[in-house]
Amino acid sequence: MGGQDIFGFGYPGGSTVTYTHAFSATEPGGQFHYITARHQTNLSAAFRTPITIPNLTAPAEVKALAQAGTQPFVLVKSYGLGRAVQTQRFYRVRIPVN
Repeated sequence: MGGQDIFGFGYPGGSTVTYTHAFSATEPGGQFHYITARHQTNLSAAFRTPITIPNLTAPAEVKALAQAGTQPFVLVKSYGLGRAVQTQRFYRVRIPVN
């Protein structure tokens, strides 16, 4: 069983190229999920090189713990008796060096 079977993402097409990622408080009281609990509130960081990720839509029961640009990047969902975690696949953008 793959991530698509568990999470039910929609792929409207296109992709996003970004240099940044940010973590979100997704739990009651503005708290972080236990996976991202050690990150600072509103932390935003940069990748060394840009990445390209496919645009996706996630169902309401899926929480985006981190975003890459405007797209969900690290996602979590209750599944069965446990939880499932999915990261977006991404492609590094090669920058030519002269």
